[in-house]
Amino acid sequence: MEKVEGPSKDKTRLNQLLLYLVTTPQTLGNPGTWLPVNVLYLSTLFWPGEPFQGEKLGFVYGMFLIITATMRLVYGLIVDRVNRKRLMVIHNALCALVVLLYAFIPEGNGNTSFLFFFFLTMVLGFMKGGSCENDSPVLNSLIDDVVDEGKRSGVFGMLGMIVQVVGIPGLLVSAWVFENYWRFFFLAVGIMLLVPVALIALKFEEPKRGAKKQELKEVLKRDDKVYDYKLSRETIKSTVLSPTNVLAFVEGFFTQAILAVPWFLVFSFLQAPPNNLSALNLGLLAVFFGVPGGFFGALGVAKWFNKYANKLRARIGFIILFLSLSFVSYLAMASIPYPHITRETGADFLFIIQQPAYIFLGLLFFVAQVFMIGHTVNQRPILQKVNLPEAQGLIMGANHFLEIVGNGFGVMLSGFLLVAFGRNYALTVLVLVLVGVIGTAMWALDLRYVETDVDQVSKLLSTRARELGGL
Repeated sequence: MEKVEGPSKDKTRLNQLLLYLVTTPQTLGNPGTWLPVNVLYLSTLFWPGEPFQGEKLGFVYGMFLIITATMRLVYGLIVDRVNRKRLMVIHNALCALVVLLYAFIPEGNGNTSFLFFFFLTMVLGFMKGGSCENDSPVLNSLIDDVVDEGKRSGVFGMLGMIVQVVGIPGLLVSAWVFENYWRFFFLAVGIMLLVPVALIALKFEEPKRGAKKQELKEVLKRDDKVYDYKLSRETIKSTVLSPTNVLAFVEGFFTQAILAVPWFLVFSFLQAPPNNLSALNLGLLAVFFGVPGGFFGALGVAKWFNKYANKLRARIGFIILFLSLSFVSYLAMASIPYPHITRETGADFLFIIQQPAYIFLGLLFFVAQVFMIGHTVNQRPILQKVNLPEAQGLIMGANHFLEIVGNGFGVMLSGFLLVAFGRNYALTVLVLVLVGVIGTAMWALDLRYVETDVDQVSKLLSTRARELGGL
């Protein structure tokens, strides 16, 4: 039995700050931040003078997502059984090492350079499963044991803000740096990934499992008491496969499918003739409007939901509201009468920022970020509330696996629909919104189950608290 000391309040606050710190550079190191925006340059780097090899680099990114999603599912089981600090330190350090090794890829050697790149990206996908980044099983498990239930909305909101504040500008930074300093980019990000790993190794204190569960708090304050229960066939059937979990899994698949709208459909629509908006200006609009939306969602909206820690039906109502409003914003993005401009004009940011259509698009970026953070900060506390301490990693791993699969499904479906509808973007977005409505309906169905599922877990934890206390 692994004995872990119960952390003091100061240690708990330090643990929370370290989780923020270790999560931040993970966003920069994720290929999703730097690969899509630099795919043309990477093709030229590996195959100079040859035609664009987009299909090969697209295959790399697709395989990275598949491996990451699969390993999240695998590590979901591992996280619930091992020391999470040790797992986090090892895997974050390995992620940093892989990012550093990117800087030593040979240029201009064609398939040899590509295979080196492919191998490193696949290894990074395997390591991401056990690293500490937003949506990872290890982070979800630690938050369940580090943060009080009444404060988790604010924490999840802050993590969502980190992804937006670091990830969106990271796209622009990588696009600017890559052309002349791509090796420096990977060296700098690799070092940034190593610094918090050292701090975690020295300062982070592994929390007791279940330490923040209301039913277990008192008994686990004693240093000689450790929650060491494991999932059994009975608890898998009664809690992991509860209606709330199953409905949330289905919801995650369909909700993530609609995220193809802003980042794939709208971006490709605006860059194509006759709109001709440059990729850089699109990125700038996302930064100027999307990042403040992330800040407002995390520092304002998310913390406000802390008072709904035990009002789960109200949380579900807010999830339904925010998802519905996000669908409206996506439909509006595709319905704006954008001006028909030349490529030269589309690259002129001063002209773009004066156009009412693009200002309105920026405002939609803002509200869409707020709505998605509002969804996240209510969904994750619900999933933590309806699951046992020994299932937190598994639940997040399974949920994130289905979300990534759903996102890929949305991208593929949007491409198929564009062809089927003769490149009618508005109609394509409408169909994707209808797909998203299926996910929203899952939460509406859960209104009748969520309180029963919470009571079931609470009763089981109360029984275990008495067993641990020797009563």
